[in-house]
Amino acid sequence: MEKVKLSKIRDLCEKTFNINWKNNKEEIFEYIDLSAVSREKLLIFESSKVDINNAPSRAKQIIRTNDILFATTRPTLKRIAIVPKEYDKQICSTGFAVLRIKNNLAVFKYIFYLLQTVKFIQRMEDVQRGASYPAVSNKDIMDFKIPLPSLDKQKTIAQTLDKAKELIELRKTSIKKLDELSKSVFIDMFGDPVENPMGWTDSRLGELIHSAKDGPHESPKYSDEGIPFLSARHVRPNKMIWNDLKYIDRETAERYWKKCKPEIGDILYSKGGTTGFAVSVNTDKDFAIWVHIALLKPIHENVNYIWLERMLNTSYCYSQSQHLTKGIANKDLGLKRMVNIKMYLPPIDLQNKFAKTIQKIEIQKALYEKELVKLEENFEALLAKSFG
Repeated sequence: MEKVKLSKIRDLCEKTFNINWKNNKEEIFEYIDLSAVSREKLLIFESSKVDINNAPSRAKQIIRTNDILFATTRPTLKRIAIVPKEYDKQICSTGFAVLRIKNNLAVFKYIFYLLQTVKFIQRMEDVQRGASYPAVSNKDIMDFKIPLPSLDKQKTIAQTLDKAKELIELRKTSIKKLDELSKSVFIDMFGDPVENPMGWTDSRLGELIHSAKDGPHESPKYSDEGIPFLSARHVRPNKMIWNDLKYIDRETAERYWKKCKPEIGDILYSKGGTTGFAVSVNTDKDFAIWVHIALLKPIHENVNYIWLERMLNTSYCYSQSQHLTKGIANKDLGLKRMVNIKMYLPPIDLQNKFAKTIQKIEIQKALYEKELVKLEENFEALLAKSFG
């Protein structure tokens, strides 16, 4: 069995350099700031052009192909990326630690994956400083000791994790394509809501629902368990989020349900904070909603609730919801305003046909999402095993 030694990250890195703007007065560079790194995909997805005249004070570090960027501010957010060829000899923020790995000592992809481990992130959380903007120093990162097997073993580990990550990205792509298919089906069957090329009857949201009511205008006493109590963060376009839940006891829920109780076929519509997102209720699970969610009760004889959900999530209706949202710090899409959102109304039989197609797509999407969870769990297990 190979004996694995421990090495500080600093011992595996080359020295990096800052730009001297006085010597680069005529040059224009691509600049990578903290917001340019995707936390989901762990890559650089955008940049801005800077020169000596408009460069931010933090635009200093020269980066090279295959450098690893790790954001030192809020390190638990895991803003990590490898510098691709197109950003060779460009500039990044001093808010990143730049790791330029010595190829004769370590494989850069091996280090890239190590920075994603629970053990490393936990250490960064332990040593971060500052309440409002917790951060670690370059020294905190460079002093971290890592297991360093042979180069061949590092390459094998990196390749295994690459393959696991590739499977995750392929499944995410499949899910995204199904979402795009749903939007395409809507347009094919009903036409662009802005232009209404098929000449459907003009209508408003208020004409298609029995009522629009919101949850209690108070903060309840929460319980460790009981009835899930949803707020606006649990409502996303066409999707209800069941993570990070708060609970209330049944007695409190029963009191709130006297005003409005979600049922299958209803629509939740976010009206406070993040506004203008709609999701249909497709579960018979008991739950209650807070004031930042509107509960819409569709007139089922005239409108299919799945069709209405998708209609409300079109860019046409969403843009109206944003125009009708008032406030800056405390945004609110009032009940009396939201009912004025304009839309067309196709025949109910065509809406029902559309809904059946969407339900088939959602069944396939649910299978893909379950597979994605398993793939992500497998990746995390491989990650822990590889660096354990």
